[in-house]
Amino acid sequence: MKSPKTIQIAVVFGIITLTVLLYFANKKGKPVKREIPKLEATAAINLESYSDSVIQSLDNANKLLVNEMKQFSDKAKGFDSISGILLARSVASSAFFLEKSAEVKASNLAWKKAGMLYYKATRFDQPYLKQTLFSKAIECYDQALKLDTNDLEASTMLGTCFVEGSSQPMNGIMLLRKVISKDSTYVDAQVQLGLFAIQSGQMDKALDRFNKILKIKPDYIQSYIYLGQIYADMGKKEQAIEMLELYMKKSNDNIINQQVEEFINELKNTKK
Repeated sequence: MKSPKTIQIAVVFGIITLTVLLYFANKKGKPVKREIPKLEATAAINLESYSDSVIQSLDNANKLLVNEMKQFSDKAKGFDSISGILLARSVASSAFFLEKSAEVKASNLAWKKAGMLYYKATRFDQPYLKQTLFSKAIECYDQALKLDTNDLEASTMLGTCFVEGSSQPMNGIMLLRKVISKDSTYVDAQVQLGLFAIQSGQMDKALDRFNKILKIKPDYIQSYIYLGQIYADMGKKEQAIEMLELYMKKSNDNIINQQVEEFINELKNTKK
């Protein structure tokens, strides 16, 4: 049986792979400048009730185990253990118990872990939960920042959640720019600003951003994929192929490499 930490690491790599692969879902056509999409406001889902239903769907052995862990005198340890059990079944429910653990621990790190799992749940759990999950992630990162106002990771993720999952995306952009103003070499914030530039069709800005990222962190090879996509959208086929081939030379990820190779072949076979 995989440990909760092993499963969590797998989720992290799953997010990275999924994010990159999404860039090959729509490889044709010129970029169109558009507003960053906002999620429609929906009624908040009661995650406690939802998590209870997930627990009831477990086999009897795991249900008994969860009930035992709820009785632990060390509440945080019990909630962490329940989170680990639920992770394979429902990322949202797992995040809910990490949040309960964070309430007990009252630490910056605990709140960040809960926020990150809520953020991941927006990708991996039920679509109708997405708005609630973004709201919960925002709450968790806000709590983390109350405990450490200089935490660039929490600020970056809070900004990202505002852009992707709230009606106030510009608040998120401003948070990310504030992170860059504090530390221009902070790659995570640079990446998010680059991705949002692509999403809004600002390809020149995205190009500058990902070239800057490679100067800051040459081993952030995902930049080559984003640059390849940007050049392809700009109609610069040769530069796109060059970037994608550079990625394949540096990458050992066979899943992504296969998609990249298909993209390269498609570009080579496309008339100018």
